[in-house]
Amino acid sequence: MPYADTEAMQEFLDRFSDTIADDEHVAMFADRAGWHIAGDLRVPDNITLIQLPSYSPELNPVERVWLYLKERFLSHRLHADYDAIAGMFRLTDLHLFGVIGAAIAISALGLWIVRRGGNRTVTGQAVEVRRKPWQSGAIWGGLVFGAGWALSGA
Repeated sequence: MPYADTEAMQEFLDRFSDTIADDEHVAMFADRAGWHIAGDLRVPDNITLIQLPSYSPELNPVERVWLYLKERFLSHRLHADYDAIAGMFRLTDLHLFGVIGAAIAISALGLWIVRRGGNRTVTGQAVEVRRKPWQSGAIWGGLVFGAGWALSGA
């Protein structure tokens, strides 16, 4: 399913529930995303959703990644004055360029692993990542956006 919503969460829980043996029960941690706590969500009897506290980044592994980025790359300590920020966005200081490049590289690696790794869903179906058709308009849109960014002095 292409969306993260209550319908997708319900589908996931129903399919996952079918894979659990009759004599087993699963405790599953969930953050407080809207689709994890929606009133319409019907959690199967063989699953218990344990909601993480409202703000508990130390319990959510992906928050550790954000913390690392904030401490190392996005911290206020790195941008002491306006000139440092302006230089970063004008790419005279290549710090922001490095952060963006690292994000692209990590995303590309993750996509490559998913495409090549023979990954399967909880129901055993193969994960398929379809290639999008080439759209030359995206290149022109990116160039116009970049030109606007440059002309505005961002």
